[in-house]
Amino acid sequence: MQDFLRQMQADLVRIWSALTQVQRALFVSVSLGSVIAIVLLVAWAQSPDFQPLFTNLDDTDAGAIISELQTANVPYKLSPDGKRISVPGPRVAEMRLELASKGLPSGGGQLGYADLFDKGIPFGQTDAVQRMNMRRALQGELARTIKSMRGVDTARVTLAIPEPSLFGEEELNSEPTATVLLKLKPGAQFTREQATTVVHLVAKSVERLKPGAVVVADTGGKNYSQELALGDEGSALSAAQQDIKRNFEMNLRRHIQGMLDRVLGVNGAVVQVQSEFDFNQLETNQEIYRPVITTPDGTRSGLIRSQREHVEAYAGKSQFASGIPGTPANIPIYQASDSLGAGAGDYRRSELTRNYEMDKEVRRMIKPPAELKRLSMSVALNGD
Repeated sequence: MQDFLRQMQADLVRIWSALTQVQRALFVSVSLGSVIAIVLLVAWAQSPDFQPLFTNLDDTDAGAIISELQTANVPYKLSPDGKRISVPGPRVAEMRLELASKGLPSGGGQLGYADLFDKGIPFGQTDAVQRMNMRRALQGELARTIKSMRGVDTARVTLAIPEPSLFGEEELNSEPTATVLLKLKPGAQFTREQATTVVHLVAKSVERLKPGAVVVADTGGKNYSQELALGDEGSALSAAQQDIKRNFEMNLRRHIQGMLDRVLGVNGAVVQVQSEFDFNQLETNQEIYRPVITTPDGTRSGLIRSQREHVEAYAGKSQFASGIPGTPANIPIYQASDSLGAGAGDYRRSELTRNYEMDKEVRRMIKPPAELKRLSMSVALNGD
């Protein structure tokens, strides 16, 4: 046996000595790679088999579940999108029961009426806190209802309900508003009928909330309320007028959204813009007359309509004939006496006629066909 080992060692030394430097380096690399592969394979075989514990989680539930797993020292894996949590297969059923006993997952972090009343109302709770809890419960119930619609992954409802005055009367000058933010499933389409259903569902759930005050949008920035054209104004607008309204709101929303994205990050906020235009075209014709004014020095100011000037002039000396008519032509002619004076034959007459017209100013004013009457904006911040 020892001779065999010595012979094998001698053969290996002889083979190694016969190898070049490149061959020796290649041999060492292949050997090390094989060892590393074997070690990784053994480690992978001994690692626990992770199975999905919960999928399609929102950030609120995912954070709460991870906190419970860390407290229980249970290893877990979180998917890159943060929606799936996996634990070792043998502990899946155990952790589901334990988390369910603690109310996890809570369904998107939205509280409902059952969650509110099952916990009981603490004694001495103020009216403001009760109203806030009721509003949160209503938001949660609406979000759960909307989430059950086809194609909706998650829904978040925000209600802005005015607080009552000190005398117990509602603030009539402030109307309630609502914002519905949808996250659709990949490849899903949210139809016009679904948007109409959401608007009326929310409007009928809140007192004095008008359908026109409900904004429905998705996380992609699409505003479904604009397409519905709710109210009397929207139904009376033509296609061109709706384009003007839509383009104005879209440009303004993009400008504000761009500023918020730079401050809060992408998908940190959603901006919605609602506008009301007056498309009535008004034309006004105005004629202004100003009378002719005579100044103290006798001159008159005004527009000269016509002017006529007539001048007659004659210059010469007078001559008188002497003798009997019919006498021969050789009878001399005598000059008139100078007693008549020089220039007695000059004659001049002038006449100037001016007709004045009253000043007349004609103004034609046309109001632009699209005048902004009302503008409202709402911003929903991503609290996650």
